[in-house]
Amino acid sequence: EYAARAGTTTSTYNGVLKASQTECQQPNSALDDIAWFCGNAGDWPDGVSHPVGLKQANAFGLYDSLGNVWEWTWDWYGEYVPGVAVDPVGPDTGEDRTGRGGSWLYFARHARSANRGTDHPEDSARSLGMRIGRTGVFW
Repeated sequence: EYAARAGTTTSTYNGVLKASQTECQQPNSALDDIAWFCGNAGDWPDGVSHPVGLKQANAFGLYDSLGNVWEWTWDWYGEYVPGVAVDPVGPDTGEDRTGRGGSWLYFARHARSANRGTDHPEDSARSLGMRIGRTGVFW
C-alpha cells in the first residue's frame, strides 16, 4: 500500500475515485491515465494485461501499481492491527496471501491503493502478477 500510494492519501495516486466511477464505465478521470481496469483494458471479460509502463507512473516512479494485474504481496491476509499505520501489514501467519491494486479484469473500485484481495499461495491467474522488491539495507 505504501508503494502504491507514493505519498498520497487519496484512493488512487491520481486523485479520488468517485462513487460514480467504481464500475467499468468510461471515461474514468481517476484511473484512465494510470491504470488498466475492466473499463479500458479491452472488451470485458476478454480484455488482457498490458505491457508495463504504458500508463503514468506514481511519484515513486512505479508503473502499474494500480490496475493491470493484481500484485502478490508477502503479507498474509487478515485483519489489521487497530490504529494508524504508515505501511500496514497483515498477521504473522495465515492461509492466504494478500493481492493488491486490482487488475484489467476487475471493476475500477478494486484499483484503489488500500484495496486488498486474497488468494492461496499456490493459485495462479491471468490477472495476477508480482513485483520483485526488497526491504532492508541497500548497498
